[in-house]
Amino acid sequence: MRILLVEDDESIVELLTAVLVGQNYVVDVATDGESGWELVEAFPYDLILLDIMLPRLDGISFCRRLRERNNPVLVMLLTVRDTTTDKLMGLDGGADDYVIKPFNSQELIARVRALLRRGSTVLSSVLEYGGLQLDPNTRNVAYNGASLQFSRKEYLLLELFLRSPHRVFSRRAIVEHLWSFDEEAPVEDTVKSHIKNIRKELRRVGAGDLLETLYGQGYRLNPSFLEKSNPAPAPANVPPDRLDATVAQIWERKKGACLERLTVLDKAVQALKTRSLDATLHQKAIENAHKLAGGLGTFGLDEGSHLARQIETLLESYLPQVESSAAQHRQSINKPLEQLVSDLRQVIQQQPNQRVETSAEVQAAPTLSAQPQPILLVIDRDPALSRELELEAASWNIQVIHIADLAQLRTQLQHTEPNLILLDLDFLKDPASRSPLMADLQDFAPSTPIVVLSREEDYGDRLMAVQINAKLFLSKTTPLPQILQSITQIWQELHWGTAKVLVVGQVKTTRQMRTSLSPSLQITELNDFTQIWETIRAVHPDLLLLEMQVPDVNGLQLCQAIRQDPYWNWLPVVVLIQAVIPGILHDIFAAGADDYVTATTPLESVVVQVTNRIRRSRLLRSASQVDALTDLSNRQQSIQGLNQLLRIAQRSQQPVCFAVLDLDHFKRVNDQYGHMQGDRVLRQFGQFLKQKFRAGDVVARWGGEEFVVGMYGITWGDGTERLAEILEEWRSTPLTSNQETVLTTSFSAGVSQYPQDGITVQMLYRAADTALYRAKVAGRDRIFSTRWQPSLEASTVDVALIYPEDEDNFAQTLMRALDTRGYHTCWFKQGKDAIKRFRARRSPFQASAILLSDNLTDLSWRDLVKRLGTKQRHQMRIILLLSQSDTVEKNQADLLFDYLLVPCPTSVVMQRLRQPCPGILLNLLGDVLAPWGGITVGVAPGFIPLIMG
Repeated sequence: MRILLVEDDESIVELLTAVLVGQNYVVDVATDGESGWELVEAFPYDLILLDIMLPRLDGISFCRRLRERNNPVLVMLLTVRDTTTDKLMGLDGGADDYVIKPFNSQELIARVRALLRRGSTVLSSVLEYGGLQLDPNTRNVAYNGASLQFSRKEYLLLELFLRSPHRVFSRRAIVEHLWSFDEEAPVEDTVKSHIKNIRKELRRVGAGDLLETLYGQGYRLNPSFLEKSNPAPAPANVPPDRLDATVAQIWERKKGACLERLTVLDKAVQALKTRSLDATLHQKAIENAHKLAGGLGTFGLDEGSHLARQIETLLESYLPQVESSAAQHRQSINKPLEQLVSDLRQVIQQQPNQRVETSAEVQAAPTLSAQPQPILLVIDRDPALSRELELEAASWNIQVIHIADLAQLRTQLQHTEPNLILLDLDFLKDPASRSPLMADLQDFAPSTPIVVLSREEDYGDRLMAVQINAKLFLSKTTPLPQILQSITQIWQELHWGTAKVLVVGQVKTTRQMRTSLSPSLQITELNDFTQIWETIRAVHPDLLLLEMQVPDVNGLQLCQAIRQDPYWNWLPVVVLIQAVIPGILHDIFAAGADDYVTATTPLESVVVQVTNRIRRSRLLRSASQVDALTDLSNRQQSIQGLNQLLRIAQRSQQPVCFAVLDLDHFKRVNDQYGHMQGDRVLRQFGQFLKQKFRAGDVVARWGGEEFVVGMYGITWGDGTERLAEILEEWRSTPLTSNQETVLTTSFSAGVSQYPQDGITVQMLYRAADTALYRAKVAGRDRIFSTRWQPSLEASTVDVALIYPEDEDNFAQTLMRALDTRGYHTCWFKQGKDAIKRFRARRSPFQASAILLSDNLTDLSWRDLVKRLGTKQRHQMRIILLLSQSDTVEKNQADLLFDYLLVPCPTSVVMQRLRQPCPGILLNLLGDVLAPWGGITVGVAPGFIPLIMG
């Protein structure tokens, strides 16, 4: 069935599209009302999901227009507005249902199914025709009780016929119903191929003629098969795990967009403080608060949604165009609004939602996203070892609790639930301590993994470790980093979660396996061998269970084909055979299979074989793809991820920001503190980076102290700002040291952008590495993009700061922030000194922007701006830094580009500066228009770029 989603919030669009496509709906998307209307006029839809607050054409007007044109399509409104009046307005406008944001994805899917059933001539939840049954809830298809398997498009095609059992569908009509607007239209043979595959599967159960061809017209269900059917079974509930995982993954990608909306709210708060909140910014802030209120709750952040609603309400109560109202109301909402925005930022940044936590448990492979800090309970009588272990564990993000006296163990276990236990085997060798120790562990930590430490490595010690079911046996002579690396590996295994098994062939035991396998295994069935590669790419299985011989296909040849594929040759393959006959095992292993099972192998044994194979495969892949020291992707694995980002960016016409990071003066750390301390710094830096980037970003260590980052959908400007904020936080982060001194480090980075700086990973790396070299030459501890160029003239800068010495060191902090981002700067502490330089007859000083204090000791800011002259004022932006919340009169505001209250976070100032400034606009426009002869670019008063030719 085909659904149109009309929604302008990108996060909700991505979430709903993924969820609906996962339920086998065909989805088209429009981000404004008029675009949605164009799609309605072009394609037939079964349902429209419609936001109310839309650009160009609002949802209520959209709905009324539908009904005025007698279009009966079902409409479900999506909105944050939850008052009775709003609901009545929507339903009176012609909507069929009304869903309040934030909504639960599972509930929304259920509402969609219910609404589609209401509008369908087929009232049963299970679609039937003759002996054919299709359950849209579970997506199971059967004929007279025999299960049938179809690809996604084949399933949708069969559902289309069953929902309109008496209609003849032409190939064109099938394409319009089953292929979304942004998909490439299929060729004629594609539809014929799907029809052929459906008939082939139906023929297997004696219903090969159920699909009838009417030559010159199309296809329909054969009326001769129509007969009264038995009542359909009650539909099964849709498992929520996949929906929760989808929601969590999309949240990780869209978290940055929510933070950008917060930036707009920050700007509104600053403007409110300085009494400069105009109607445009006011309305923009309301819109962003509205979208946050609707989006955050949908991703499980109910507290964030509540805070955003409060912010929206406060902003709506403020009327900047009514001076009396604004003056009376400003003081009452200023502080509450600022606190709400601060609280909302904390919720988004620091409190993962429930669905994100759930997804971490169901992901099929090790993830590079940050894990919660594990608690390691160390039961050992060696205080020196415990101190060293605690110091080393800090760089591994592991919390250590030390127990030396068993009398404390029971109390500790009652108050703390450790994730892992490191046990000195000497406790078990002492009969007096063995029994109470094992009793406490059995009572309070029965399933907690145990790692054993032993002074000796003889058979008796190893056997004792086996008897207590320890996960790992380590010698006390093992270096501490290796001990912690092993512990981290076990911790990661606990969070690998659900593994995916792709069963290929007519495996009779598949249904038994689906019900009998442990919850950590997820089964996907495939009968159509022609869809093998598409299914593998879509499912991304951890293991392939392959039937050796099925009609028309040799399973061993398929195994060989997988081993020939450079991307999937790692995939474990277990072959199912009927019985062991001479020579068959040689053929199986020669084809590249990893193991085999027979039709008579007990199901429990199959589960153990499959689980062990997946575990070993994951361990080997982790070792080959992950840098052991930092737990980031290594060079080889990250190049694959970066290439994938570039392919996606090429298809979607989006930028990719590529950065090369290098820790500054790292050799000094090794020389002064030792290589073990250097490893700690690298490890902490890797953990730090994992926490600061999105789950979809590529973060890797390429060797030594060099790291790379790939960020999809981000330009070089946004990437530079993001890295600068990360650098400012990193340089103030104290690092663990084996000496009493506090150790801090910095890093430098070069930033390039796809496709402007290159279309391959190698080209982007070279461009970013060149920018990194310039950052190091300029003094390190800064972020330079490929756009950065050294200043050719000392009298020309990007930013001039005119600010006196201050006790809070705000000016010094601001100057360092500007230097970090690669701005060419100059600091004048007296207004008259600045005027002399700017008004000099020879080589007058030039700046793209001026940051001007209102608290100069020798000159008022108004006099300084007027002395600059009209021409200079129009050539640069002047941002006034107010020391107190004074009103800037309109005639004075005309002299300024912007003004804000200080001290404030430097990110607020950087945001103002990053708005397109004249010099940058001219350079960019000049680059774009260079190929067109006879065109020059100029700047008009008000800093509006003009194209003249």
